[in-house]
Amino acid sequence: MNFDKNTGVIEMFMESLTPQDEGTYTFQLNDGKATNQSSLVLIVFKQLQKESEFQRKEWFRKQGPHFIEGLSWEVTPDCCVILKCKVGNIKKDTSALWHKDGHQIKADEQLSFTEGVLKLEIAQISRKDSGVYEVVLKDERGKDTSTLNLTDQGFKELMNEVFSFIANSSTPLKITSTDEGIRLYTFVSIYNDLLQVTWHYKDSAISFSDRIKSGVVGEQLWLQITEPTEKDMGKYAIEFYDGKGGLRRTVELSGQAFDDAFAEFQRLKAAAIAERNRARVAGGLPDVVTIQEGKALNLTCNISGNPVPEVTWLKNDREITSDEHCILKFESGKFASFTITGVNTSDSGKYSILVKNKFGTESGDFTVSTVSIEQEKLKIYHLHGDMSPHIN
Repeated sequence: MNFDKNTGVIEMFMESLTPQDEGTYTFQLNDGKATNQSSLVLIVFKQLQKESEFQRKEWFRKQGPHFIEGLSWEVTPDCCVILKCKVGNIKKDTSALWHKDGHQIKADEQLSFTEGVLKLEIAQISRKDSGVYEVVLKDERGKDTSTLNLTDQGFKELMNEVFSFIANSSTPLKITSTDEGIRLYTFVSIYNDLLQVTWHYKDSAISFSDRIKSGVVGEQLWLQITEPTEKDMGKYAIEFYDGKGGLRRTVELSGQAFDDAFAEFQRLKAAAIAERNRARVAGGLPDVVTIQEGKALNLTCNISGNPVPEVTWLKNDREITSDEHCILKFESGKFASFTITGVNTSDSGKYSILVKNKFGTESGDFTVSTVSIEQEKLKIYHLHGDMSPHIN
């Protein structure tokens, strides 16, 4: 019992309620001249007992490190997921252990605050991050636990919030051209593999085929229309799913927009065909060839192009033709060979092969350096240490 004469408040405390405490309680006040009383009937005892037990447990819980706000999540504008909880009555020796599905994943120790917020950051959330998360506060005074279920519906609600941020970061739908056709695209601040989108044409979901495809490159989501025709003109949209109302970005592919995109596609297509089919020297030629006088030189390189290129050989920028000394061949439209049957000093110089077709021209260069027999013998003598050889 407690009677505060200053405030006039009279209190009676029960440490813990039991079924025997249910009934009518009467308070009598007597000052020697008159008597007055007030009564209280405990008729909803189970509910009161439940509240009493809860408050008793809360009191004991808060004597040690405890959670002021339980574990929850938030999504930042850059789609980073933060798991957080507010804790109180923390000491330096209090530890905060993070668990996922029963396995410890992080430990916060030597905390420098009495009351503060603990955080766990998930930068790029994916399906593998689904699970039951738990934080345990513990020191010599006791421990407290907070749990967050991010499985099934819990994970779905979190991802819907992530999808909402991604959808709202998307740029207006735009039109561009490639060498294959016309592409519609939008950029998002960050892409998540679990994101669900639907492409629409004239308000109907598009059925994809070899001609109409969708995809993702980095943070760009695109729809490719290969070899477009006027039948592809109309209103297109991309719809982002977020479990709520969703979000749509639309663009009109018609009129001048279609004409400009189609003209650019035709230009890029022609350039790509030319690049694929232009004449090329695919390799096989060295930069420099040093060869002894009298020996044979044989070089071969690969040629590509459609139509088959014309092949021309040059020495010191002047065209040369095949003869018995210098044999030039072009076989199967792929292989060009250069042969000198017996090299002499006059064969030294810069050589080039020039290939050409209607889509372009390319050249390959190499240098031939001829060494006389006397020079070769001199080199051998020098290698053996004799600086004054006698040459026959």
